[in-house]
Amino acid sequence: NYLQWLQRTASANDAMCININNGVFSHKKDDIGTTTDEIQLNTDFASFFGEGRMKCAVLSSHENRKTYRLLGTAEGTFDIHLWEPDERPASAGLELIGWDEGSARYTSGPDWAVARIDENIEKGSLGIFKRMDLRILESTSNYASFGGIHPDTGKGMNVVTIKSPPVTHIYQLTECGRRFYRRQVFTTDTVWSYHSPHLGEDVFSSSCGQRYFKEGNEWTLCAGHVDDDFSIAKSIQILRNKEDKKEIFLPTRLLLG
Repeated sequence: NYLQWLQRTASANDAMCININNGVFSHKKDDIGTTTDEIQLNTDFASFFGEGRMKCAVLSSHENRKTYRLLGTAEGTFDIHLWEPDERPASAGLELIGWDEGSARYTSGPDWAVARIDENIEKGSLGIFKRMDLRILESTSNYASFGGIHPDTGKGMNVVTIKSPPVTHIYQLTECGRRFYRRQVFTTDTVWSYHSPHLGEDVFSSSCGQRYFKEGNEWTLCAGHVDDDFSIAKSIQILRNKEDKKEIFLPTRLLLG
């Protein structure tokens, strides 16, 4: 009923008030408004809340971040962090996975791993590596990881190749809310990959689970696009305040692979 809705919507924790005579929302500290275009047109926000504008109040404003509180949400109290574009160099994300300018080049890695990458370059599927300065991050008898900066997009890239099963995965280090996420953008074999094809790709699945992707007039087990740049200039974080803890929404685009 109305009383239950009012108690759920306007709680003391939200510092929010409703004038029941005219239905006007107000906030004890800030003026009430609606979500701005910067928030509303953000794909991560739209995927979670939909396209309709929502009531909100500005909780804080800093040089690189604004924090909004959404009002009238039924599933808890939500805060939105709107971040300005991250101006840190691509190496900032690579350093988190062990990259260092002084690390040895990939040609100093295990023979089987060097041969695998060279084979991928010659086939053309990873021709961009000819212009990428790959450095060794980690290697074992069956696994090798390399890091480098994409010469065109300027993004940090993580190349993982496995001896058995023979497969190479490419991950892009994507920044969102001042955090870096390692998302898969390419694989040489979909059988050994968690890659989800993008909308619009022609896909054929065989009886044994292989997924073939069409490139031009040919079908291939490779999937993804090394050159794609999935970053968003201004990023947002969606947080839900739930009792004594916070939950952060992670968009699907950051979870591939």
